[in-house]
Amino acid sequence: MLQKVNAEWDKYGCLVSRLPPDLAERHQRFHGAAIEKARANGWCGEHETDDED
Repeated sequence: MLQKVNAEWDKYGCLVSRLPPDLAERHQRFHGAAIEKARANGWCGEHETDDED
């Protein structure tokens, strides 16, 4: 399954901005819901990027 997903992403250069409109909208819905849920559970994202200076 992961190989199939990776192959599909590769078609679009792994960039949401290159997805066709229907897939981009679907991605945004899923991604937005996941971010909301993560934030509700205490995630802020800053800790994960602290070492990227």
